Amino acid sequence: MKNIEKTLREQIEKQFISQRKLHESIARTMTSQMAGITAAILNAHRPFEQFRKHVEKQARLTRQIFEQFRPNIEAIKQMRENSKNFSRETKSALRKLGEQGWYLDHDTTPAETWKFARAIDNDDHDEAQKALVTHYRRRYPEIFTKLTEKHPHRAKIINQAAVAHKKKQFYLSVPVLLAQADGICKEHTGFELFKKEHGRPVTARIYDLADEDSLRAAFLYPLSIILPILDSKEPDKADSQRLNRHEVLHGVNLQYGTEVNSLKSISLLYYITNVLIKKESIN
Repeated sequence: MKNIEKTLREQIEKQFISQRKLHESIARTMTSQMAGITAAILNAHRPFEQFRKHVEKQARLTRQIFEQFRPNIEAIKQMRENSKNFSRETKSALRKLGEQGWYLDHDTTPAETWKFARAIDNDDHDEAQKALVTHYRRRYPEIFTKLTEKHPHRAKIINQAAVAHKKKQFYLSVPVLLAQADGICKEHTGFELFKKEHGRPVTARIYDLADEDSLRAAFLYPLSIILPILDSKEPDKADSQRLNRHEVLHGVNLQYGTEVNSLKSISLLYYITNVLIKKESIN
C-alpha cells in the first residue's frame, strides 16, 4: 500500500514539475515576444516622433520669419493702397483736363497734372487755361521734334502742321493734327481714335486690358470715356474754345481756329504717341 502511494506521489510530482516547466517556458516565450512587439512599436513610433518635432521646429521658424517680415508686409500693403489712391487721383485729374480738351502725357509730372486739375476744381477755368497754354507753348517745339523722330513717314505732314501753328494759321494746323492723331492710333493699335461702340470709345478696349489700379490705366482712362473731343452732341451755342473732332472736320464749328485749340490738338497727338502706344512710347 505504501509502495502504491509512493508511486502515485512520484508521478504527481513529475507531472507538476513538467507542468511548471511548461508554464515557465510559455512565460519566457511570451515575455520575449512582448519585448519584441514593444521594441517594434517603439521603433515604429520613433520616426513619427521625429517628424512631429521637425514640423514643430519648422512652424516656429515660419512664425519667426513672419514676425521679422511683418513690417515689410504692412509696408507693401500700404504701398498698394497708395498706388490705388494715386491711380484714382490721376484718373480724376485727367478726366477733368480731358473735359476741357487737354491731354497730358508721361512727360508732365503728376504734381503738374493735379495742379491744373485743382484749378478747374476751384472753378478757376481761366487760370487753368492760361497755365496749360503756357505749359504747351513752352513744350510744343520739342514735342514736334519728338513726333517727327517717332513717325518719320509722317514727318512732312507733322512739320507742315508745326509751321502752320507757328505762323498762327490755326485753321490749318488743328484738322491736320487731329487727323494724324487718328491715323497714328489706328496704325499702332488697330482702333480708330474717334470711333464709338456701345456708348463708349472703341479705344476703351485698350484701357480694359490694363490693371485697373495701375498708373498706365490711369493715363489711359481718358480714352475709356466720352469727352468733348468725341462727343457727337452739338453744343447749344458756338464755342471757339470747344475742340470737337466732328465739328472741325465736318465744318460745323467755324470758330475753332484758335491757338488754344491748336495747342489742345498738339497735346492730344503727343498723348497718343507718348501714352497710348505703350511699347513704342517716347521716353
